[in-house]
This record gives sequence, structure tokens and C-alpha cells, in this order.
Amino acid sequence: MTGQVAANPLIQARQRVETALSGGNIANPITANDVRDAIRAITSLPPNDARALIAELSRNGSLTRLASEVMDTRWFGAGGISAGERGNFFAAVAQSQDGATLAQLSNAFAQSDASPADRSEAIHNLAFAISVHASPQARLDYVNRISGAITEPQRIDRQAGPTTITTYSDAEASALATVLPTLQRGQAGAVLSRLSDVQLASVLRSGVGETSVRTSAMTIGGISTSSSSWNPSGFTAILAAARDVTDPAQRARITAAAAGEYMVTLQASSNFGHTLTGQRETLAQMRAAIGQFSGRVAMRDLPETLGSAPVTREELLLDVTQMSLDIIGIVEPTPFADGTNALISAGRGDAVGAVLSGLGIIPYLGDLAKVGKLGRWAQTMENAIQLAKTDPAFRAVIEPILSRIQGALELAGGAISRLSEGARATVGRMKAQLDELLGPSTARSDDAARNAVDNFHMREPEANWGGQNVAMTAERTGLSERRVNDILDAGRGNRPDPSTYMSAGAIARHLSRFDDGIVRITSRSSFEQRGTLGPPGGFVMPASEFERIMDLTGGDLRRVETILGLDAGKLSDSDTLIGFIRREDAGDLRMPSGNENGAHDDFWLPGGYTSGGIVEAVMDFPKTIKFQEIRIPQ
Repeated sequence: MTGQVAANPLIQARQRVETALSGGNIANPITANDVRDAIRAITSLPPNDARALIAELSRNGSLTRLASEVMDTRWFGAGGISAGERGNFFAAVAQSQDGATLAQLSNAFAQSDASPADRSEAIHNLAFAISVHASPQARLDYVNRISGAITEPQRIDRQAGPTTITTYSDAEASALATVLPTLQRGQAGAVLSRLSDVQLASVLRSGVGETSVRTSAMTIGGISTSSSSWNPSGFTAILAAARDVTDPAQRARITAAAAGEYMVTLQASSNFGHTLTGQRETLAQMRAAIGQFSGRVAMRDLPETLGSAPVTREELLLDVTQMSLDIIGIVEPTPFADGTNALISAGRGDAVGAVLSGLGIIPYLGDLAKVGKLGRWAQTMENAIQLAKTDPAFRAVIEPILSRIQGALELAGGAISRLSEGARATVGRMKAQLDELLGPSTARSDDAARNAVDNFHMREPEANWGGQNVAMTAERTGLSERRVNDILDAGRGNRPDPSTYMSAGAIARHLSRFDDGIVRITSRSSFEQRGTLGPPGGFVMPASEFERIMDLTGGDLRRVETILGLDAGKLSDSDTLIGFIRREDAGDLRMPSGNENGAHDDFWLPGGYTSGGIVEAVMDFPKTIKFQEIRIPQ
């Protein structure tokens, strides 16, 4: 009997774990080798036995104890393992375990006695492994099981000498934000729809990726410095995954939560000693993601800066057209105008406008509902008239519609008189603006406005991507735009070393983003011929950025090329090798100078970011370097 018990792999593994965790004090500390032995005891079992062992360890509290030792940073502790070893452990369990077991492991780290920063890091890294290695069903079960633990974002500080790095996130919200975009079609929307408003906002806040860095006064001439930066790729991936939500109420709820996080980011302000890095670029990406999810009207309603809400000429024309139909619906209380406007609103993704115009089909109730649009009307009118005064082509197109609105307001006196004093004043200002631009009201044919819309095909100017990227780079690095242009104009081979225009602290913070691993994308055939991942000074990205890119593109290498600023066709589905390198296995990781062979003159930018906004660095690749291949499911 004893021999049978001793031969039972599950019992042997449990005994190994118990032995490994039997210490834990100054006199008998648990060592890193003890932690490694406990992990090997779990991962060497067949999946079903490992599942049973993890469940047992979870019930008796040993799993939480193991999680604490994995992240051990106590002054007398001898445990703890490297980030690479943790990554291998997480990858192994993610490949073999179901969602319930993975959630048990995540909960063990959440309950461990590690610091809040270490707990959050472990949960996020486990989620990353799940997003890459777990089966589709395991990913779905995992997010469903951890979603109930999501709470409001917490401030998490990590100390690095005199520098404090602060993030704002809930660990489970961050984990869900990481895995959610990898779910199968239809699943992500269902998960988001079951979250409470607080949980939904917390997940989106995690996706914004806000980080603050504060350096104490002891280091820089007695002056404390701080900065905030963002990485909204998770935010955009979440909204992209949620596009299959069909319930209008849920779409409106998700839109409102996303808009709320946009406004939180917009309201971040700089002051003496505190700088904002990449805020403008972040807001642009968030606006685009919200617009793609909810339509261009929703994006229009999000100001680019506090106190402003600029729109394109085409958008403005549509706004004025919808406003004219609203007013006609008051003057002529028939279903036609309001029904038409509701269809336009729905087509443009404006859920609120569609509801208000839909109510307009019901006489009297609709007249009251339209009061909810008065604020938008006033802003639209002011924007249209200001542009018409300076743009003759736009005035020629918009004037027939404004004239019709002017006449309709004259006929709507009875309805307007029933409005509140403030609402009547708003309408009065609109009439005065119209009279100033158009003069006395004149009759126009009903077809004029329709023809103007049908024939309006103004084309917005081509985006000046070069100028935008220079401005973004200047904002990220604190350099002047002239200095950025000087660096670019020097040309490959003549550009200065980054240490001449970036501080040592800024470079260190940038390279610290690679601490959790490095990803190199290269040619498989080149690797097979030369036995190396690339020439000296090859470009790499953090593992976290690779994860985000896969979420954004769904593994489409053509879209990856665009984000990374590579020539079309540079990557081949069949000839691409993607390698994961542990930070401790990397050699001289450094900032790109723009003199590297792989630095494209049309795309490279100083400061360590690609033209697509992805963090990058360069390193050498000796033939002896260790790496693990990442395979993208087809």
C-alpha cells in the first residue's frame, strides 16, 4: 500500500509542494529553488492531475502561499523567481488548464502578501499568458470568473530609487481588459454587458494605460519633477471587440462609459514641474475608437481640448441638416421630418439623437423632447455661421439650409413661447445670428436644402502625417519641433546619439518597459540561413506592446506592418518568425538612434516610438541568445 501511495504522481507532487513551502521565516527561509521545485511539481503533472492539485492547494491556502513566495521581495526572503521564470510558469498553466483553474491561480496572487504593485503585475502577466496560450473556452471561462472581483481603479505605486511610478487600475479589470479582445466574436460584448457601470468604467480605465512618474526633490537640483503618460491601445481594443453588441441600450451604456474615460484623460492638466506626454495622441486614438464604435456624431461630441468641439465641414453640414429637420418637426407636426431625422441619427451612430427624434414622431411629447437638443443646436449654429463667414464655398452650400431654419423659427413662435426662459433665450440668440448672416427672412424652395446635401462632396485635406508625428514626438520627448526636424533631416548615419537629447532618467524609464520581455519579429528564412534573429541594432518591442498589437490587429500581419511603420509586404505570413526574449537574456538593449540599417527614413522618429506610436528599442542578436517562438493561431 505504501508503495502504491508513493507511486501516485498526484500525491508525490502534493508532498513536494508541501515540503517546498514548509519554511518561511528568518531561521528557515523558503528559497528560490524551493519555489522552482513547487512549480515543477505542478507543471510536470498531466493536465487533469495538475488541475486537481491546484484546486486542493487553493482550498487549503497553499496556493496563496505559493503565490506569495513567487513574488517574494521581503528583506529576509530568499524566495522569488525571475520575471522570465514566472512567464514560463504562467505560459505552462495557460496552455494546459481550464478557465476555472486559471481564475483560482489569479485569485491566489490577488490574496497573496506581495505588494499591491507586485500583485497587480502578476495578475496582469498571467492574463497576458492566458490571452496568448489558453484555449478559446478557457479564456471565456476565465474572464467570466474574474469579472465579479472587479472594483474601482486603485492607485498603485512602485518605487525605483528616488522615482515613484504610479499606475491607476484594478488588477482584475486590467486582466479582463487584456484577455477580452482575444475572445471569439460575440463573446466580448456579452461579457461587457454583464458588468456593472462601475466595473465597465474600471475596465476601460485600465485600457487607457495611464502612468505617472515622480522623481523626488533630492535628485534634480532640489526640484521634484513628475509626468503622466498613456497607452490607450487596450482601450481601443476593448471597443473594437465590443462592436458586435447589438442592444441599443448596451451600446449607449458602453459609449457613455468610454466617453467618461475620455473626459477624465482630457481633464489631466500640466503645471509647474508636471508634464503630460502623449496626451494629444492618446485623446486622438480614444476619439477614433469611440467614433468607430458609436459613429462619427459620438466622436464629434468629444472635444479635442477643454472648451472646444471642432468638427469637419461635412459633419457640420449633416448637423445643420438634422437641426433643420428637428425644427420642421415642430412647425409641421407630422411623422415625416422626425422619422427622417431619426433614421439619419441612427445611421450616424447617434443613439441619443435617434431617441429624441424618435420621440418627435409623437406630437407634443416630441416638442418637449427636442428641448434636449437645444444646447447642441446652439453650438451647431455658432460653428456653421462662423465657418460660413470665412469659407465662401461652405456658405454657398449651407445658406439654403440656414435660410429654411430661419423661416421655420419665425413660424415656430407658438412652440417657442412655451419653452423655459433660458431655452427661449437660446433660440433668440440663434435667430439673431441667422439674421446677421442672412438678413431678413426669405422663402426658399423645400428642395434647396435636399439638393445641397445630395450634391455636397467637400473633401477634407489630406492629413499631414509628417507634421503630426513631429508634433507628437516633440510632446513625448520635450524637444522643440525644430530640434526633432533637425534630427530627422540629418539622415541615417549622421543622427546624434539619443543620450544627447534625452535624459538618462527618460532613457531608463523607456527601457524599463521591456522588463517583462522583448519581442523580435524577423524573417524565418533569414534566421535559418544565418542562425540569428537579426543584424546588430535590430528593432524590438516590449512583450506588452506585442500583446496590444495582436489585440488590435487580430494577428493580421499586414495591419501589423502599418502599426510598426514597415513597408507593405515586409512581413510574410509564411516566412515570419516572432521570438520572445527574456530581459535577462538580452544584451545591450538601447534607444534607437535612427542610424540603424532598419531605420526607415520615411517612418523613423526619435524618442523610441514607431510612427504608429509603438514603443521600440534596438539590440544585438548573437547566435547564442535564448528565445521562445510565439506562434499566431491562423
